[in-house]
Amino acid sequence: MTVTSAALSAESSSHPKILKLDVKTRWNNVLTMMESIDRINKNLINVILQKTGRRDLELFALEWEIFKDLLGFLSKFKQITEIPSKQKVSTLNLVLVFRSELFSILKADPKDTTAIKTMKASMLRNFKHRFPITEIEVLVSLLDSRFQNLTDGCNYLSSKKNECYQVFGKACSKRN
Repeated sequence: MTVTSAALSAESSSHPKILKLDVKTRWNNVLTMMESIDRINKNLINVILQKTGRRDLELFALEWEIFKDLLGFLSKFKQITEIPSKQKVSTLNLVLVFRSELFSILKADPKDTTAIKTMKASMLRNFKHRFPITEIEVLVSLLDSRFQNLTDGCNYLSSKKNECYQVFGKACSKRN
C-alpha cells in the first residue's frame, strides 16, 4: 500500500506521535516504547523509514506479528506488576498469587511464535530460582482465606518434614 503525502500530513497533524524512550533500570519502559509504536500506523512508520533512507529498519508482516506477540506477552507482566504498586496496604499475601500467575503466563501456548516460545523457555529455566517459595509467603497466604487453596502453598507445606506443615499441606490439598 502506498501512502500519499496528504495522508501522511493528515496522520501527523491530527495528533502528534511521540516515541517513548527506554530507561535501562525499568523493563516496562520497553513496553511503553512498544505501545507508542503500536499506536502509530505501521505503514506510516515504513514510509518515514523509506524517506529517511533507513529501509533496512522497515518491519514486514512477520516482524509485525512478532512485535504484536511480544507486546501482548509483556502486557501481561505489566498487569501483574501494577497491582502491588497501587496497593496502599501490604501485599505479602499476594506473592504466591503473583507467582502462580507468572508461571501460567510462561506456559507454552501453541499459538506462540518461535520468539515467544524461546523467551518463555528461557524464563522458565530460572523461574524457581528467581521466584522461590518461602515459608513466610506460604504462611501469610494461609492467613488470607481467599488464598488457602493455592497449589504452590499446599505443595510447599506437604514437602516439609515438619509434621505441623504436613498437616496443613494435606488439609489444603484435600480442598483442591
